[in-house]
Amino acid sequence: MAEIPLVSVVMITYNHEKYIQKAIEGVLMQQCSFEVELIIVDDNSPDKTEEIVKKIIEEHPNSSCIKYTKHNENKGMMPNFIWALQQTKSKYIALCEGDDYWTDPLKLQKQVDFLEANMEYSLCFTAKSNIDINGVFINESRYGHQENWITKDVLNGSFIAPTQTIVSKNLSNDLINFLAKFPDSTGGDKLYTYFYATKGKLKYIDANTANYRVHSGGVWSGLNKKQQLIIHIREHLKFLEVVKKDKLHFKQLKRDMFRFILTRLYFSFFKEPLKTVNNLSFILIKYKIAPIVFLLAGKDFSLYYIKLLQSKFK
Repeated sequence: MAEIPLVSVVMITYNHEKYIQKAIEGVLMQQCSFEVELIIVDDNSPDKTEEIVKKIIEEHPNSSCIKYTKHNENKGMMPNFIWALQQTKSKYIALCEGDDYWTDPLKLQKQVDFLEANMEYSLCFTAKSNIDINGVFINESRYGHQENWITKDVLNGSFIAPTQTIVSKNLSNDLINFLAKFPDSTGGDKLYTYFYATKGKLKYIDANTANYRVHSGGVWSGLNKKQQLIIHIREHLKFLEVVKKDKLHFKQLKRDMFRFILTRLYFSFFKEPLKTVNNLSFILIKYKIAPIVFLLAGKDFSLYYIKLLQSKFK
């Protein structure tokens, strides 16, 4: 009887012929003391994605771990992701979409070692680099200011784990039921983080293990800042409706969410003053935010700079 892999790597793909080879090779290069399976689910791509995947399966010496499926009809991102999750039977799940790729051959080993030794954590993630469509480095995303994240960090919308770096416990049955409550969501990463934050602590490992590709074809990166803001608010409010205890709790959660959003907008004022003012006005009018929330966000903004100045003069 074949051994059940300890880790299932879920890779959903659609029209990724330019990127899929790097994504697959990043998984196949992993150096692990345990079994890994790579579940690739192609959402009926009309390009050459399938041709490239099948060539790797035929020629790569480590390709026996690949389980490839191409749907006959396009399901859409979230249904495709849910279908892929249903194929997993391992203890842990790792995520990497077909246009991103891993750069550290010890990525899985580091993260699985941590989760095996710390059962109170439901998910761990790492730093990543952001690159353009040509693979040129843009910047790096690190989270070293906070190694441990808990439910409240997710409830206010201040944290979303970077998808391509995630390794989590396999809670796929409960996760699928949770995802089904958000059929129109554009952000599987947000929902994934939301869910796991209710199941345990989240751990940041300060190692850069992956590249995230920023391009216009990306579900999220292809949107402008205002579109991203609108979608974030809409989907986070849906999430809060699901997790709220009662109306008063929902009101508090909603206030904390807008407090964080406004604080972040204040920081963007120096770079894009006109856009920032427009976005602040939009939020005020559309969501009827109480003045106290703007004041609390201003307080958070001011405290940040006070702490920054204090650190410089120590």
